[in-house]
Amino acid sequence: MRVVGGGWMLDKIFGKQARLPADEFGGLPFLGTPVEGGLRLTMEEIRQFVLISAARRGYPEPSHEMIADRVTWLDRRSLPGFGAWINELLDYQSETIEQRFSLTRPDGSLGRACPLFFGAKLDDKLDELTASDKPILFDAPSNPVLLLPKLARFIAPLGRLIMINWIKDNDEIAASVMDGFRIVHRGNSTQLFEAFTNSAKIGVSRYPEETQPVPPLRPAHRDEIVVPEALMGRLIRFMRTTA
Repeated sequence: MRVVGGGWMLDKIFGKQARLPADEFGGLPFLGTPVEGGLRLTMEEIRQFVLISAARRGYPEPSHEMIADRVTWLDRRSLPGFGAWINELLDYQSETIEQRFSLTRPDGSLGRACPLFFGAKLDDKLDELTASDKPILFDAPSNPVLLLPKLARFIAPLGRLIMINWIKDNDEIAASVMDGFRIVHRGNSTQLFEAFTNSAKIGVSRYPEETQPVPPLRPAHRDEIVVPEALMGRLIRFMRTTA
């Protein structure tokens, strides 16, 4: 079950200290600034949390920097990169990393594969996906928002503008339009949350800018975020139990 807000008081997470103790996190400098309702993190502090937690979870070492880059790409654009990473990290602990890197779940069902592995599986299809005039649908991985930086990195040097359709229960619940650096969304906050976390399918196509007005795309604009205390508490418990 995902926890995205609320929870205990900060002093129950952090004790009486103003910052997280370095020895909890591999001797790193103190990370984060407690504020009302959560922990303020800079993008560099997010990177450090991601690098350490990816190693603790057992992701291959060459992937750690890539994961941190994707998470901060999202957070710089007010998208739930760090939250999606925490959910991905903790919601599937019953599966080994090798099992997460399979399109089939241990119970034999399909879907909800690791989005980082899933992105690599799309490598041979990215040109077709981002050049098609009609949406090409595929089953969504878990926490599918983590796919967006992969798509952005591919289309950036090509100058392509693409549309992403987020689908659940056979209905589009939201849509996104993006180039390699900027992005905009259609849908309210509830619909976007569902899209980014629970979409069953994703459609990708070239945006028809010849016939449709291009919506105003928003570039990266954030240098820090506030992570809700309960979500941060989940990560801290994981870090402590895997130290």
